[in-house]
Amino acid sequence: MDRVAYQNLRFAVEAEFLNASSNPNADQHTSVNSLMRIFLAALAQQEVQRQRSRREFKTFRRRDDFAVPGWAFKPKADK
Repeated sequence: MDRVAYQNLRFAVEAEFLNASSNPNADQHTSVNSLMRIFLAALAQQEVQRQRSRREFKTFRRRDDFAVPGWAFKPKADK
């Protein structure tokens, strides 16, 4: 989890705690469900980003107009 996503998650959880503690009529079950939704949304977002980066890595294609340096080619072995 990157820094920005972690901070967003932390602030959302902190806001939920403050909301639950400041409201005397707050339902504990509703507060726990809200916290779980926040955590699950953060985990799902992280998984989507991981899958997207993995797909981009696996489907990497070199641009056709890109000139490859000569040292990048292996010389053909003479038999």
